[in-house]
Formats: sequence, C-alpha cells, structure tokens
Amino acid sequence: MFKNLFRITKFIFALYIFILAIELIKKSALFLAGDLSSILLVIKNPLNSLGLGWLATIIMQSSSVFIATIATFVGLNILTLTSGIYLMMGSVLGNSITNLIVSLFTRSKKIRDFRHGFEIALANSLYHFLFIVPFFLIELLFHPFTNLGNNLANSLQGFILLKQVPSIVGFLTNFPVNYFFNLIYSRGILKSMVNH
Repeated sequence: MFKNLFRITKFIFALYIFILAIELIKKSALFLAGDLSSILLVIKNPLNSLGLGWLATIIMQSSSVFIATIATFVGLNILTLTSGIYLMMGSVLGNSITNLIVSLFTRSKKIRDFRHGFEIALANSLYHFLFIVPFFLIELLFHPFTNLGNNLANSLQGFILLKQVPSIVGFLTNFPVNYFFNLIYSRGILKSMVNH
C-alpha cells in the first residue's frame, strides 16, 4: 500500500515539475518577445513558418514546449493565429526527426537491427510529412483551422462563466514562477538580459 502511495506521489510531483517547467519557459519566452521582431517578419510567409517550427523543434527536442510557447505568443497577440498554426505544423515535422537521430546513433551488434530501427524511424518521418502536407495546403488555400480558431474564440469570449473559473495551473505555479523571476531580477541577471 505504501509502495503504491509513494509511486502516486512521485508521479504527481513529476507532473507538477513538468507543468512548472513549461510555465517557466512560457514566461521566459515573454522576455524574448521584444527580440523576436526580426523573426516575426520572416514568419509572415507560411513556408518560412513551417520551416521555423521544424527547426525550433529539432533544436529544442520538445514539441510540447515549443507549442506551449507558440500558444502563449498567439494568446498575447505577439503572433497571429495563422502563423501559430503553421509553426505548430512545422513542430509536428520536427518532432519526427528525433526518431531518426536516435536510430542513427544507436549501436547494435547486428546491422539488421540498425537497419530495422532506421527504417521504422524513416517511416515515422515520412508519415508525419505525408500527414502535414495536405493540412498545410488546405490551410494555405482555405484557412479552415484559422477560421475555426477565430470562431471558437469569438463564441467563447462572451461566455462569462469561463472568466470566473480559476486557473488551476496558475494557482499551482504562480508562486514558484514569480519567486524565481524575482530572485533572478534582484540579482541583476534579468536586468542585463532585458537591457540588451
């Protein structure tokens, strides 16, 4: 019984740390928003947005963190919803590259095992590519995802009950996130980052 309770406690703690890390990354990204003005000009082109989402996810090795950051930027009107959609599509492509990287650097005693691992990773990347291309073209030509997002946001905007629901994530993470940023600001680290 205590073993199961300990496992559940570990899981909840790990989940909390994961959510806290995403909140820290989102808030940190807001400090970078001012420096992103040159990038924002590049991503007005849908193909560039797709490529930047792909590259950023390959570098970060986490599509979840990248998508959370993009959602924050869209929510704060730093990015348009359309650019955010293309960046997220690129993130799906970038996420499949991780499998290829792992398969290339995995050592096995038999060449057949390496080949099978690489074939599976390549099939996964090809699947993601074939999945994204039609959705990219549909969004580029008809904008159904942008329209759906805008319509959904407009219909929920007047829904007063949603404004009264407290943010559970905000409640759980505001104190440590604010403490962390106050700490680095008081030590002058954040001041030097903001001034440059």
